[in-house]
Amino acid sequence: MGIYNIPDRQYRAMDGVSQSRLKRLLVSGLEYNKPPPSQSDAFRLGSLIDVMILTPELVKDEFIIPPDFANSRLNVDAKGNQSKSRNTAWCKAAIKEFAKDHVGMTFISQSEWDIAATLRDRCLSKKFMKDFFADKTASTQVAMDGVICDVLCKGLADGLSSSLIFDLKSTRETTTESFRRSFFNYGYDFQLAFYLRLAWDNGFGFPIDNCYIVACCKPMPHDVITYRIPAAWLEEAFSKVDMALEVYKRYRDNGCFDVGIDDGETYVNLDGSFEI
Repeated sequence: MGIYNIPDRQYRAMDGVSQSRLKRLLVSGLEYNKPPPSQSDAFRLGSLIDVMILTPELVKDEFIIPPDFANSRLNVDAKGNQSKSRNTAWCKAAIKEFAKDHVGMTFISQSEWDIAATLRDRCLSKKFMKDFFADKTASTQVAMDGVICDVLCKGLADGLSSSLIFDLKSTRETTTESFRRSFFNYGYDFQLAFYLRLAWDNGFGFPIDNCYIVACCKPMPHDVITYRIPAAWLEEAFSKVDMALEVYKRYRDNGCFDVGIDDGETYVNLDGSFEI
């Protein structure tokens, strides 16, 4: 087990099961084995916000705003007339060539950049974030691994110090009620409980109630709110993590990940036991 300050791609290559895959396993074995979803506009903007705030030195290596080929004077339609369409043969060829020269980078629009930059500035101006970055024990994008319930696990905490752990979330709303819904609907409770387990197993001794989510609202007025997570929410989530790990062990020990077991062959009982 250990703590590592490594790039995201290197973290992805680490051995161990992540919280996101464990959550999918609670749905079904087939869900666990599905490839990750394609990148949406919301995911792309959220990733840009994360990198701008947590690892700003990587922004220029990972994101780029493509030229406005549609409004180029060279963009003409099939009849040679000036065009502002992205669907002309010239525009498509220009975009394709640009993409070839920037493989691995994420293309974003100027408006997405502006939103992310605004949220970065507002987030970093908050006392919580100022105090965090002033802490000499604090690090961002911290990879952790460890064995929990006889399962090798890994996690990537957005922020970790000797006194707290936090995760950065891009949201559409930041009201208390909307946050409460999102917290449980999107499994933030599971994620933070999982990260807490890994942090504690790696020697961090902060209490359960020193766990936070910093919510950045993408639509106007671009609010940034820091939520301290109630201990009761996380204590309840530990049981979900334990159940997911037990399901994982049953699948692993019976070779089910290799054969892609169907839901109809797996039974999860209400008492927490499992049958395959």
